[in-house]
Amino acid sequence: MGFSHALPINCSEAISKCLSIGADGVEIDIQLSKDSTWVAFHDIDLEHSTNLNGLVSKENWSYIQNGYYHNPIYASYSLIKIDDLLKNLENKREHILAFDLKNFNPDSDNTYLQLLARKYVELIHEYQIEDNSYLVASTIELLELIHSIDSNLNLFIYSGENFDQSLQQAIDKEFDGIAINLKYLSKDLVTKAHSVGIKVATFGITTPKQNKVAVDYNVDYIETDQVSHLVNLLDTQ
Repeated sequence: MGFSHALPINCSEAISKCLSIGADGVEIDIQLSKDSTWVAFHDIDLEHSTNLNGLVSKENWSYIQNGYYHNPIYASYSLIKIDDLLKNLENKREHILAFDLKNFNPDSDNTYLQLLARKYVELIHEYQIEDNSYLVASTIELLELIHSIDSNLNLFIYSGENFDQSLQQAIDKEFDGIAINLKYLSKDLVTKAHSVGIKVATFGITTPKQNKVAVDYNVDYIETDQVSHLVNLLDTQ
């Protein structure tokens, strides 16, 4: 959720703006650096959208902190670490915080997944946001590891086109929900998930029309680029 036409996603300003206009929460992409610092960053490699090179997972924060977005309209915005974002976020326990964990480490073995799991749990506990946050990840093993450390944390598994397979995985692994692109979703599928106690988050929403569809489907969480429209739409419900 953000204002990517005016602000880079995952920057403090974009998050503050979303919340200031009445959004219930925000979605934040997180990656773990080589020295175990959580960084707010979406892309596979730093070169794609910043002045830096390499993978977040292979660089220390001392290097990453010098990064800024190379799009001219974003040039004044630097990369930020999640600690700084959460420390400065007002009323952080009153907003829904959806963390999308991006793991692009080519050496992602079980030992590394254990590190990710441990560091994520530490982050959530440190800021006492257990009740108002949830994690989205595509790796079942990672979600299982987090669940084994703290079974009370809210965990969502990414779903591709096969909704039923992801739903069964969520049920079997005792995860809380499914995150799925709106184009693969329907009202009947959302109802099916709700009937067995599984929540649904949807993304890939870029137009007001798609906002209306997501609301009609009765999904639990909507990640949209059209924040103002969605806020106004929900206010009329």
